[in-house]
Amino acid sequence: MGPTLALLLLVCGGYASGQLKDDRPNLVGPYHVSLQVNGRQYCGGTIVDDRWILTAGKCYNEYSKENSTAVVGTNNLQTGGTSYLIDRFIVHSRFHSKQFGIPHNIALVRLTTPLVYNKFVDKIEISDKHVPDNATLSSVGTDKSINMVKALPQEECLRQYHNTIMGPFVNVGNLCTVNPADQRPTFGITGSGLILEGKLVGVFRSPGLLGRYSYPNANTRVSYYHDWIQTTIANNGDEAAKTDRPSVRN
Repeated sequence: MGPTLALLLLVCGGYASGQLKDDRPNLVGPYHVSLQVNGRQYCGGTIVDDRWILTAGKCYNEYSKENSTAVVGTNNLQTGGTSYLIDRFIVHSRFHSKQFGIPHNIALVRLTTPLVYNKFVDKIEISDKHVPDNATLSSVGTDKSINMVKALPQEECLRQYHNTIMGPFVNVGNLCTVNPADQRPTFGITGSGLILEGKLVGVFRSPGLLGRYSYPNANTRVSYYHDWIQTTIANNGDEAAKTDRPSVRN
């Protein structure tokens, strides 16, 4: 077969067919997920359990129960990997898009069938620790490359957002980051993970209305929602998932 390894992934149960085009590991980590509608990516996510993807609450705006899939195990957005069907999209009960999608911008996606782990697909540990000021984190770029970003001290983030229309919504649940080279916000895939020392510490939020004015990325701090994540997963097992509701607020 030469240098290219093609693995045929059969349609079975809750996932669709696909191919891994080569033998490289996923460029941004085997835990990265592409959330798609009709083959078009609308958000990213991170594998935190064999049935669960952590993403941003604002990603629900484009979610469609009939047409959404979670694609794992590929470097290519157009081909390859495995597409899993989505059973539920659980958004934090206090998230509201009218607040610029900043506070409580977190959600969990439950798959219809468990993921099959391999070197291309695996979960990542959720951190319950505070991110040190000025720590360097990795995130996912718009082309699925790796971006390196710097975590801002909380007081610096609040200072920069002070007296802006978004300022009242930035709080301790946010993890603000900038490009370490120019201190500007970075563009990437909303809903994808922010990683520090091999653990998931944040959910990325791409710049919105104020991005062009150089305000920091107001991401979601995972440690602040650690208990919510664990409780939501525990309370939404197989029995709880036997419902036609495409989304719940929890």
